Amino acid sequence: MAIHKLVYIYLIQKPHHMKILKRILLVLVVLIALLAVVGLFLPSGSHVNRSLTIKAAPENVYSLINNLKSWDRWSPWHKMDPNWKVTWGGPDEGNGSWYSWESQSSRVGNGKISITQSVPFDSIVTRMEFMGSDDPAWGRYIIKAAEGSVNLTMRMDAEYGFNIIARYFGLMMNSEIEKSFDEGLENIRKICENGMVKAAKGEYLITETWQNEQPYLSIRDTATMSSIADKFATNYGRIGMVMQKQGAKMAGPVFSLIHQTGEIMELEWCVPVAPGTKGEGEVKLSTLSAGKILKADYYGPYEKSDPAYAAIEKYAAEKKLTTEGLWREVYITDPTKDPDPAHWLTYIIRSAK
Repeated sequence: MAIHKLVYIYLIQKPHHMKILKRILLVLVVLIALLAVVGLFLPSGSHVNRSLTIKAAPENVYSLINNLKSWDRWSPWHKMDPNWKVTWGGPDEGNGSWYSWESQSSRVGNGKISITQSVPFDSIVTRMEFMGSDDPAWGRYIIKAAEGSVNLTMRMDAEYGFNIIARYFGLMMNSEIEKSFDEGLENIRKICENGMVKAAKGEYLITETWQNEQPYLSIRDTATMSSIADKFATNYGRIGMVMQKQGAKMAGPVFSLIHQTGEIMELEWCVPVAPGTKGEGEVKLSTLSAGKILKADYYGPYEKSDPAYAAIEKYAAEKKLTTEGLWREVYITDPTKDPDPAHWLTYIIRSAK
């Protein structure tokens, strides 16, 4: 009898239960419709803009952004998941360079960043693709030189169209992106400004990284400390004329390979170029090999860079690495645009294994 009573009670109360269920469903439908309508009035994209003034040469700031491997030094994005898997591609820096990542962290996910436009010492544009999204986001880094400093602007633009969920997500993410940009700007400021202070004290930042293959045009010549400035201008001018004939463009900052030191130095003046560029006469085409490198940030006049070389050798000994091949000096700052040697940034590089 107890079972029959339960069945009877259920059948009697069933219409009441159905009414409650219908009301709940109706409320849910109204809420979803309301969210959809509100979503249509939300911004159809995200546009975040943050700026900071940095006491540094434009070339120094530009080099930290134009080389994606340098983002490890300043980008908060690169600190979110220390276990993410990164794959590098394209040239070491500038237009066409990229990296993709895979992460188990829901905050990082999977995606790819590519440099699509790079105007030396002026601006860089990146394309950001995130797995699960059909529309890329665009990053813009704008460098405006001022007296003894630069104003660096980081901008992110993303369009969501009629994707209501993406519009809500973008609304929530804007503050996070602003925070990330502010942190990245401050990190770049510290690297540039503190680097000069540390260099003046004989302290150097040593970076252990990887370089891709890179073709370059070069002229091998001798020089003394008194003639090096003239040789610098003359030899790079000759390389420039060969490039101009072919319509070739620089694929990065100029550098030199040190074949011999002493009172009479033997140097190879080099300009990185895109694949397919050809040498002519005394201007030879060669290629930097891919491999691990050690890099020191040196600020100061070229003739006083010896301690930076010693710092690399000390680092290699401490890390039980073997250095090999020719020393390389990469000239980031243009002395004709910034006459203060304390601002001149040169990367001192040696291959290691």
